[in-house]
Amino acid sequence: MKAWDRSTLRRQWPLAALVFLAIVFSMMMLFSRKAPVISDIHPSIAAPGDTVTLIGDYFGRTAREGQLTISGLTPPPSVITEWSDQRIVFQVPSDAPSGLVTVSNSQGISSSVLFTNSFSVPTVLKSRPETPELEITYVLPSSPVPGQLVTLGGRGFGRADNGSWLTLTAPMPSGETISQDISPYQTISWSDQSIQFYLPSGWGDKTVSTVHNAKGFSTPLALNPSTPVVLESLRTYHLNFPLEITVNAGSGNLTILPPLPQGGLNLSAKPQADPLQFTSVSQSLSTHWRLTMTVASRRWQGWKAGVEIPLDLPIPPGPALPENLWTSVPGSLKTLSQNWGLDAPDDFLRTKHLLTALRAGFHRAAMGTPNRTNAASLLSSRMLNPWEAATLSAVVGKQAGLVVRLVRGFYLGESGNLTAHVWVRVWISGASWIDIDPWLVLDSAEGSVDAEVGGFDNRHLPWATDKVYPVRLAPSSRPVSGVLPFTTQTLLAEVTDSLELGSVSWGTPVLEASAAP
Repeated sequence: MKAWDRSTLRRQWPLAALVFLAIVFSMMMLFSRKAPVISDIHPSIAAPGDTVTLIGDYFGRTAREGQLTISGLTPPPSVITEWSDQRIVFQVPSDAPSGLVTVSNSQGISSSVLFTNSFSVPTVLKSRPETPELEITYVLPSSPVPGQLVTLGGRGFGRADNGSWLTLTAPMPSGETISQDISPYQTISWSDQSIQFYLPSGWGDKTVSTVHNAKGFSTPLALNPSTPVVLESLRTYHLNFPLEITVNAGSGNLTILPPLPQGGLNLSAKPQADPLQFTSVSQSLSTHWRLTMTVASRRWQGWKAGVEIPLDLPIPPGPALPENLWTSVPGSLKTLSQNWGLDAPDDFLRTKHLLTALRAGFHRAAMGTPNRTNAASLLSSRMLNPWEAATLSAVVGKQAGLVVRLVRGFYLGESGNLTAHVWVRVWISGASWIDIDPWLVLDSAEGSVDAEVGGFDNRHLPWATDKVYPVRLAPSSRPVSGVLPFTTQTLLAEVTDSLELGSVSWGTPVLEASAAP
């Protein structure tokens, strides 16, 4: 019996050795994989239907092991005719934009190479006799829509932490010129040769971009965007916030930052120039903090004929919605979503049906009515205050597949007084974030600006959404929490030196002036 066992082993050991070597080889292949590398693209300029070849390494043996993107979009598998570890061949899709081509796998993403669709050539500045230190040389895509990722290429943009910024400028139908500054912290990426940012809502076909830094500013470059929303009348507010501040220890400066422009509605916000100074531990201060803010009204004009709306744009991440009020009535919310026709095929129609149903089914409770906690009672009463209307719209919209954020700020009532207020911001593909005030939708007249998707007045002063931008004014400063009311943001104030704040109490803001700029 033992001899038979040895004979069996002698016959089977080659097979076992082969299995062992196969496992070792597979493990070596797995752990030796690296992020893809693109060494060449040929041709770099091609028309839809033409064949383009990528040469490089670590692409993967089949298309299942990697992903190809053109200007951030993944082409359909049917256009990829060849895929190997060192070569990818594809046909240019009919809707392919000009942009950066990358290949990614489980180990990372390759550096990018520029591809140009000859039917959609990016806007390029003409060369000048002398090469400037700061210039924008191209923009991709050549005609973006709001919410789309825009890439500016050039030279001399400077570092993100070195006082650089980007400005968008455009004429308004009234003949006025509007502008919005975008800091590096509000972009997706910022380097000396490239800037990537999401185009805000409302910027039309005459919008130009300019980069500013210590070297000066670049020659403006046309973005040629196509937008369904028009920014119209401007209004500038001069606000005065009374506040009481105490200090626990130390001394130093307190600087309160303004609400940052977001979504194209809040075009500019400038706080008082000088920080508040504290030199004594026992010191308390009764003071005022002043803020100047410019906002614009909006009107929905629709997309121009022939404009292709990318429906797969990445949506910037947002915070979780405050759903606590409505968690006790999930069945009722599901019924509302079904009855309101929120199964429409696109974001715009779902949002329009949501507003129509709100206007028909609910009424306004007075602004300032305390928030209630019984959701079933609220639904049966059909009377909602601003917080209740906003959170109900956000939760039902979320169930219908809409992406919704809450916006906190102030509203200028008919009496001329400012009141803390809340509304929603809905993501619509090709239009970016669209502001809607559900409370004003209630009881609004049919066809009024408050009842229409994309229509929004300049009486809303957005203080903050829940996204935080880590802006620092002084190199040695540190952020402090709990200083600003009406917002969940925590990085809108900073202190220097050894200053430790005690309490900060805010009074009702006083509107010192409100006028067109």
